[in-house]
Amino acid sequence: MKNEVLELMENVKHAMGVLISRESWMDNVTRNAAQYKLNQMLYYAGNRDWLSDEQSLDNYYEQLHFPNEYSIYKMINAITMWDYWRRFKNLYPRSRREEILSTMNPHPLLTPTTVPRKTYSVY
Repeated sequence: MKNEVLELMENVKHAMGVLISRESWMDNVTRNAAQYKLNQMLYYAGNRDWLSDEQSLDNYYEQLHFPNEYSIYKMINAITMWDYWRRFKNLYPRSRREEILSTMNPHPLLTPTTVPRKTYSVY
């Protein structure tokens, strides 16, 4: 189903390109700008491929742990803080990361020693 949706989106994009090239009211500057914008268009359908792979999911969330006695509020908070840390770790060069992370401790489960070392794509 995902591939069919992506194919449909590609067909719509192609049809828009044809329409842009045929519009008589557009001058060349406007036509080129519209074509450029169309070529830069991104589209997404369904979910990421790695979401259906259990091992990939385990790897992605391997640093996220919380005790069984956590309330739903504490679990949501832990997940939120984990996500902040996951995104934050890529903002600074590696040489400063340990220095910066050692000054912060937003959650007892997310100490600088438990921050993932791998680089993840942020979606």
